[in-house]
This record gives sequence, C-alpha cells and structure tokens, in this order.
Amino acid sequence: MANINTYTVHDGQTLFDVAIHKFGDPNQALPIAMLNGYAEVTDLPAAGDVLLLPDAQPIDYVVTAINNRNIVPATANPQ
Repeated sequence: MANINTYTVHDGQTLFDVAIHKFGDPNQALPIAMLNGYAEVTDLPAAGDVLLLPDAQPIDYVVTAINNRNIVPATANPQ
C-alpha cells in the first residue's frame, strides 16, 4: 500500500506556500493542485484544509533551512 502524505494548510497559505514549506520547490504547486481538485494553482485553500501531497522528493537543504528557522510560508493577500 502506498504511503499517503497530507498537509494541513495554515492561515494565509497558497498552494505555492505549501509546495515551498513541504518540498522546498514551488514547482510542486501544480501536482498539489491536481491531486486536490483545484482548477488553478492560484486557487486558495482554506486554513485547516488537509491536502494530499504528491510523492515527490523534497529539496532537503531548502526544507531544512525553512524548518530550522520555524518559517511557515504564508503569502496570500487577505481580502
């Protein structure tokens, strides 16, 4: 059975933020969008949404740097 990876969205996060936070790679935003039924990578998930994540290799040094600094990328503009 495949390992199912998920991510709980934080307030103000875009799909790009999730991709950076989990993989260190903004290119993972499209696979995340596709797995979760979003029509566009610019669609905003709600805080607390649990997203399925692709089976992708993270860029370890980027993810480590983000986590070591307790950074949670959140670049969505509140309206």
